[in-house]
Amino acid sequence: ASAEKKIGPFTFALDKFSAKREGQRVGLDITGRINLCDTIVSASASVTIFAKADVAKMNLSYDETKFNSASIDCNFGGMVTLHGKLEVSDRPDKGYSGEIKVGIKGLFTATANGGYFEHTSTGENDRNYTWGYFSLYVEGSTPLGTSGVFLTNIMGGFYFNCVRPMDPADPKNSLNNKPTPQYGIIGIDLGTGLS
Repeated sequence: ASAEKKIGPFTFALDKFSAKREGQRVGLDITGRINLCDTIVSASASVTIFAKADVAKMNLSYDETKFNSASIDCNFGGMVTLHGKLEVSDRPDKGYSGEIKVGIKGLFTATANGGYFEHTSTGENDRNYTWGYFSLYVEGSTPLGTSGVFLTNIMGGFYFNCVRPMDPADPKNSLNNKPTPQYGIIGIDLGTGLS
């Protein structure tokens, strides 16, 4: 359960509060949330506050604050929905990844996700390089003239210095597969559905 405080149309909440240890550092993970008008708009963010711990000297000193993630969720009566998230990664590669999903009831749902990372050499047969990806999936139905044929889904994406496992039998869910770094690979995905 989270600690919540309501002030007017806003609800402030502390959803996560936990300790962690990384070598000589101790950290405090904190995730907070703000809701507007109950759950019409909800935004959250997560940070970790680190301190250096010297047990021998019984000393604890501030080291850094790291941003971990942020998200937003909006639901306007079920007619329009929006979900977005941004995450920071340190290991194995440093970078950012995110997703945004927008839906208009009866018309379409669009999902875009992407990421950009810095890969650090892991050995003799490796090198330092950047890699990233972007993909878009639009789910909806559009008639093609008066033929009775409908364009049902459109998807596409591009990738550099990475690969994403794709399943031709299930391309929509393949977009959820996280790409992995692989130097020298450039890719483009395109697809559509007809009914």
